[in-house]
Amino acid sequence: MSKRDSGDNIGANAFVANRGNDDDTTKLKDYFDHQPYQEDELFADESGLKPWWTSNFLLRQPTLFGAWDGVFTSCLINILGVIVFLRSGWIVAEAGLWMSTLIVTVSVLVILTSVLSAIAICEMGSVGSGGVYSVLSSTLGSRVGGAFGLLYCFGNAVEGALHAAGFGESIAELFVIKNPWIETVFGIGLILFLVIINIAGVQWVMKFQFFLLLGLLLAVGDFLVGSLLEVHPEVGITGWSTETFWNNTSPMYSNGSDWFSVFGVFFPTVTGILAGVNMAGDLKQPAKDIPVGTLSAVCFSFLVYLTCIWILGWTCDRSALQIDFLIMEKEAFFGIFVLIGLYVSSVSTCLGVLYGTPRVLQSIAGQKIVPVLQPLEKGRGPNNVPVLAVLVVGAVTLVFVLIGQINRLAPIVTLPFLLTYAGIDYAHFALVQARLLNISSAQFAASKDRKPPSGLLQSPTFLQPTEEGSYSPQLGLDPEFSGEILSQPKSCYSVFCNHYVSLFACALKVMMVLLVHWIYGLAFLAILGSLYLYIGRCSQTYSPGLAHEFSFFEWIFDLAFSPGSADDHAKFSWRRFWKNHRKDYEEVIVGSQPPSRDLYRTEQSQVTDVSKDFNWRKPYHQATMLSNTDVSSHQSEVGEE
Repeated sequence: MSKRDSGDNIGANAFVANRGNDDDTTKLKDYFDHQPYQEDELFADESGLKPWWTSNFLLRQPTLFGAWDGVFTSCLINILGVIVFLRSGWIVAEAGLWMSTLIVTVSVLVILTSVLSAIAICEMGSVGSGGVYSVLSSTLGSRVGGAFGLLYCFGNAVEGALHAAGFGESIAELFVIKNPWIETVFGIGLILFLVIINIAGVQWVMKFQFFLLLGLLLAVGDFLVGSLLEVHPEVGITGWSTETFWNNTSPMYSNGSDWFSVFGVFFPTVTGILAGVNMAGDLKQPAKDIPVGTLSAVCFSFLVYLTCIWILGWTCDRSALQIDFLIMEKEAFFGIFVLIGLYVSSVSTCLGVLYGTPRVLQSIAGQKIVPVLQPLEKGRGPNNVPVLAVLVVGAVTLVFVLIGQINRLAPIVTLPFLLTYAGIDYAHFALVQARLLNISSAQFAASKDRKPPSGLLQSPTFLQPTEEGSYSPQLGLDPEFSGEILSQPKSCYSVFCNHYVSLFACALKVMMVLLVHWIYGLAFLAILGSLYLYIGRCSQTYSPGLAHEFSFFEWIFDLAFSPGSADDHAKFSWRRFWKNHRKDYEEVIVGSQPPSRDLYRTEQSQVTDVSKDFNWRKPYHQATMLSNTDVSSHQSEVGEE
């Protein structure tokens, strides 16, 4: 007899002998409560073990991560990219120390406003597994979210090509190879390897990320130690010198460069900061893990950026910074760790692109707003790994690897991210304004002592038939979509999540798009508008978003022309800028194409039986049948006053 069986017999005998004694029964209950349950027992779930049905049916549980092992790691390896190791010296040589510091600060502030906006949206609404797309679609609607989401995926694919090209360039310089095609081959090999890692599953991605993060930290430490000890005047490393510092303070642009072009080269470094948002579907508590991990990664990377730039400005001649892209490796103590960090940064960013971007595409495909992308919805395994989407993103990345050259690809990467981050900022502003409108409407209804009709739980709506002949009102609606705008919880960072700051940041980013490269900027704006129109025409239906009640143009009109006297009608009041105006009338949404009598037929019937026992009740529960000759009928239960 096993130890477990003998324990069961002892417990049973004790129960028979002391059946009438409450104290002994309590002790017996405690005895059984403390017995270790096996994994396949019925009450194993209550003891903290896996439930028995998981073991019996051999089901695998998805792997979930937290703020530090998931979000912080993913964000950090995405924003400590190849540009930090290959172009920091060139940026100092072109813009000088002061302007380089401004470039880094502006870049971090640009993404920080979007990070805070995304965090506020996650806490006020919800975010699904689609990451950036879910943030935008749940707020502004899946039509707007789909347009920005596709643009964001394109920018990510080009960013992966940018870092793959940097990887090939650094490998070629290591072996003193001047053939650009050899650099391209190295980049293609890297992309193919990372595609295999991503298809293998999220567990392998996260394990691989820890080794990559360790390599990055070793590279930064090697450079810091070497800057204190190494002096090589023959290659332009003077050591800590005041003369070198003053020579590197002012900008000295060359070949038609200016501040915005240098900014366009550096900005792709920080564009991967929303990697934590993109992995929301693989997190234990997205609303808590995303803010902690993302903000910690932003602060740490900002210190690393400034440290590298200022050390190079104090210790290296401008001429060496201008032409030697591996100056950090020469200044490091060992050198080999900086090279490892250079390769790791390229690999890590490409890995992040091939991990997060396919999940955004999968989410867009899953909501069926772009029919051509529907095959990408399929996933594999408990974490629903988007294999087809990984292959598509990898193929697009390979195309831009063939283009090559970091300085050529950097502006193309910068502009889609600036536009996407501008959309996130506006989404935060619109969401807060919509919540204020809801509060004002509720207060207005309460002041008028108005109640909804008796028994009416939801307003009846006419459903539009799909091509397949069935009513599908939920297409384009995120599964996490709750339909309620919550107030943002109080925290140490919530005070910085101001929606007017987000609106200002949105306008600033759109302006920066045109300043970085106005031709590319106009092209991307045209592409964004075309995607919006395309989704509107090809999608059967899509969710309106939490902020659908807010109209930016009506808000501007209310600012310019407030109701009042004729003298005040044409005056602009800044005091009204900070107020939320409600309309003193009720609004009713009417469909643009109401069903015609020839096409649709409606029939009403009583759902509940009418009897003498309940003849005093009003006919609350009725059913409305909406049908035509081509479409199957659909019932929606509504109440009638």
